[in-house]
Parts: sequence; C-alpha cells; structure tokens
Amino acid sequence: MAKRVVDERGDGKWGLRIVADNAIIIAMDRTQSYENEHDARSMTYKILGGEYADAEKSRREWSAK
Repeated sequence: MAKRVVDERGDGKWGLRIVADNAIIIAMDRTQSYENEHDARSMTYKILGGEYADAEKSRREWSAK
C-alpha cells in the first residue's frame, strides 16, 4: 500500500507525495501549491482511487533535426 504524504511548504501552501512501500516516490506534486491541507489530501485519494484512470492519454512523437 502506498503512503500518502501531505506537507505544508514554507509559503503556507500544501504539497503532496505518494511513496511506495519500498520508499520510492511514485508521485509528487509539491509545485502545485494547494491552498489547504484538505485539497492536497483529497488529490492523493483521487490519484490512488483511480479517479483519473479513464483520462485520455496523448502521445506526441518528437525527433531532433
């Protein structure tokens, strides 16, 4: 089971991390700056709960010329 970590940043905003059992960070959203702890915590449940599972995936081919 992944661990949800929600913490307050120095600017008073909130960020989140989702950490696997082996301590590898599998998601991090510390730059998003949620206004409060509830919103940041809610996002972790949405991610892990699969709310975005049906999100459209896009892929763009890139080549250097």
